[in-house]
Amino acid sequence: MEDVNQHIDPSMTGKIIFYWTLACIPLGWGVWQTTMKVMAMFA
Repeated sequence: MEDVNQHIDPSMTGKIIFYWTLACIPLGWGVWQTTMKVMAMFA
């Protein structure tokens, strides 16, 4: 497990985090919008 971490390039890790964040923003927005619609229905 430790030797696997040594092979990972730090810049690659940064890119992965960046793209994950980029992918999670619209996903989180969609979840937020859906939550608001559900709350409005039950309110």
